[in-house]
Amino acid sequence: MSDEEFTTSIRKFLKHLGVTGHQLIEDELRKAVKDGKIDTGSKVEVDAEITIKNLNVSHKLNGTLTAPD
Repeated sequence: MSDEEFTTSIRKFLKHLGVTGHQLIEDELRKAVKDGKIDTGSKVEVDAEITIKNLNVSHKLNGTLTAPD
């Protein structure tokens, strides 16, 4: 596999992760506001982890999102 193919495969994975993750987060936060579980504008802590099982490697990150109107 060439470097270009390697880089492309990583980018495709990350794009898929970003698109599906964004959809999930947006849908769940909107539903939580609608259902009264969280208030509009409230801060929501988010954790994420990517794991490469074959290499026993993981990358964790966290952040804060603001609930939608």
